[in-house]
Amino acid sequence: EGQLSLTRAIYESIPDYGQDRYLTFALSFKEDIVSPELLKAVTNDVKNFLMHAYKPEEFNFYAEAHLPKMKTITDKKTGEVIDRKPHIH
Repeated sequence: EGQLSLTRAIYESIPDYGQDRYLTFALSFKEDIVSPELLKAVTNDVKNFLMHAYKPEEFNFYAEAHLPKMKTITDKKTGEVIDRKPHIH
């Protein structure tokens, strides 16, 4: 949801004095497969919850789903196998 180029233009237009110019959240799932409909519904629920006090024209919102093609990776230092799950940022 949203446009990354617009989001970037907005936060880059804010003078950088070391403050947070945007907030980042990650929503993780334990399932290996999550439907596009559920990803969209969860994104809308989170947006509605977080931005309830604002009008749509008062904020910018961008979210993208990451659906890993490789379901596991091996940590190069420890050899531990790490599960990769769908998530939204």
